[in-house]
Amino acid sequence: MKTVWKIFVRDVQRLSHNVIAIIVIIGMAVIPALYAWFNIAANWDPYGSTSGIKVAVVNQDTGYHMVEMGPVKLEVGQEIINNLRENEQIGWTFTDYNTAMSGVRAGEYYAAVVIPEDFSQKIASFLSDDIANPQIDYYVNEKKNAIAPKITDNGISVIQQQVNSTFISVATETIASILNLSAEQLDELGASPLDNLLGALRNTHEELSVLATSLTALDNTVDAAVGLTHAVDGVLPLLQDTLTSGAATTTSLQQLLLSSGDAASQISDAIALALESCAALNDAVGGQLADAADKLGSSAESAALQLETIAELAGVVYPQLSSQLTAVLNGVVQGLPPSSPEQEAVLALIDALTNLDASQQQLAAAASETAESTRQLGEVPQEMVNTLEGQRQTISAEVTALRNQFRLNVAPAMKLAFADATTSLFNVSALLLSTADNLGSLHSVLDNTSSTMTAIQTALSTTSQTVERIDGKILHCLEEIDAAAADDKVDMLVELLRNDPELIGNFMASPVDVNTTVLYPIANYGSAMTPFYTTLALWVGGIVLVAIMKTRVEEEIQLCFRPWQAYLGRYLIFAVIGLAQATIICLGDLYFLQVQCMNPLLFLLAGWVSSFVYTMIIYTLTVSFGDIGKALCVILLVIQIAGAGGTFPIEVTPQFFQNLYPFLPFTYGINALRETVAGIYGSAYWLDLLKLLAYVPVALILGLVLRNPLIRLNEFFDDRLKDTKMM
Repeated sequence: MKTVWKIFVRDVQRLSHNVIAIIVIIGMAVIPALYAWFNIAANWDPYGSTSGIKVAVVNQDTGYHMVEMGPVKLEVGQEIINNLRENEQIGWTFTDYNTAMSGVRAGEYYAAVVIPEDFSQKIASFLSDDIANPQIDYYVNEKKNAIAPKITDNGISVIQQQVNSTFISVATETIASILNLSAEQLDELGASPLDNLLGALRNTHEELSVLATSLTALDNTVDAAVGLTHAVDGVLPLLQDTLTSGAATTTSLQQLLLSSGDAASQISDAIALALESCAALNDAVGGQLADAADKLGSSAESAALQLETIAELAGVVYPQLSSQLTAVLNGVVQGLPPSSPEQEAVLALIDALTNLDASQQQLAAAASETAESTRQLGEVPQEMVNTLEGQRQTISAEVTALRNQFRLNVAPAMKLAFADATTSLFNVSALLLSTADNLGSLHSVLDNTSSTMTAIQTALSTTSQTVERIDGKILHCLEEIDAAAADDKVDMLVELLRNDPELIGNFMASPVDVNTTVLYPIANYGSAMTPFYTTLALWVGGIVLVAIMKTRVEEEIQLCFRPWQAYLGRYLIFAVIGLAQATIICLGDLYFLQVQCMNPLLFLLAGWVSSFVYTMIIYTLTVSFGDIGKALCVILLVIQIAGAGGTFPIEVTPQFFQNLYPFLPFTYGINALRETVAGIYGSAYWLDLLKLLAYVPVALILGLVLRNPLIRLNEFFDDRLKDTKMM
């Protein structure tokens, strides 16, 4: 080691006795600092000075009168202009269309924003059937600067956010105004809309309870009539001996058929109600389909759920309703004379109902298939939605035809059948008074009557169950609404709707405030970039050293010193000057530029360690490979600028640089300096320094061991370059 120290002392003496050498050394120590300082100062606060970036703004919007809100003229374009005049983020310049476009092409403006004349009209189109998306024309000149378009893009996003906020506010305020009830109107009503709703539901509940009781009583009556019919049929042989008893029996049967006629009217009303339910079910399917079509462009999952609801309504709910209705109609068929026009009319209605079942099943299958495609593809072509709507409209037409068929054909036939049965019974009574031979026809009539009564019982049971289910749902709704009515939030919502639509509009335009908490805040962009430019300057300083100073000791060539002694002895002078460079750069960052730094001493230590490692790598490559080593140092510089995450996050760089990132010295030098600038997290700072020092053994192995076989090769290479008389 004495020889190493001897080489170092001799180098210092040689430099210190030469004024020109001292001046050059001072220049080598200061020039890298200037490189860092100029770059940090130039990038001190670029995003805080974007007001100098000129963007032309042209407002061609003519406004729009909104009838829905009274004598109000919507002027969104002018509102945008007014807000931009107060926005100093970008240099907004308000001009006409021709001036703006020529200025963008010539580079006078970085971009231009043009608000078209129908902008407000399209904003208000949400209140009409013809909804149109408003658009803002944005022209940008990307040739003038690479970063400026990103800044102007941020400016246009501010405008877009403002327009969206305005749209939501106007839309909500308009709807709230339409739905708004004044205090006087509520006083005239005498009760709140919620109270009215509760009253209507309670009345419906009471009426359904009475209806359920009536249906139960009617069912008991029909059951008794069936028993009476069987009893009368059993005593017909006895009636052959006494016509007087037969006349009395026919009188009872007349009363029974009159009661049956009342039951037939009840059954007819139940069937009509079931058909109305079919129509309501089809309307519900149409509403679900419209919701699914609206959500296809925004949320595939929501649209799929709507389509699955359609499949359930058409494939599960409707078959249950249809099955009950078919059972009632089959019972009616059994109670009508065979092959009679009345029976044929009911059978035709059953066939139409069967066809409607098939159409509903097709719709359910198509909706289920469309829902599955929506989940898999994330979207569904409009043609599939149109196909579903076509199927639904076909079903709607079938339901309408079914209702008309029942109203015009079946209901009159049922009434006529019971009227004919009553007339027949009167005729039987007359025949019984004349002869007992016709009692066989009375037996047939009683059989038909018994079948009809059985069908009536089935229909009454089904209707009673349906009424009980509906009443149960209404009772559940009453309980939910009563619970909600007890909550102060409902009263608050009603109060808002009654008093302040504008307040609701403002809330909906910006319902959420973001509370931002910055961890490890940095005062300005220059301080944030200080670790990168400081590290870059230290590496540049090392390249300057090997470019000006000799890395090889002359005595090494003459075999006066061993290679390892020459390597370490000459490196000491490089290390000392490198530490001087790091000291000047770091102190200038802290006290000349006054960058943010949470721990100045550790900042200075990170600079010294980085300089020590960088100068050793650069010195080793140069002393081992000569001029080729210098070229390798420059190549490493270029790669590390792009791949060490000094400017952009490493995650946004190509995969090649992401793969190199963990192996580059810049990575750990920059990270260590960042810890001292913004605040140290745990042991991250010391781990970065250790990883940086891990390059020292690699450099020593190359400089002390692997370079020995290269010494003669480098001499040969240098001699050949000298032979050119130019290199």
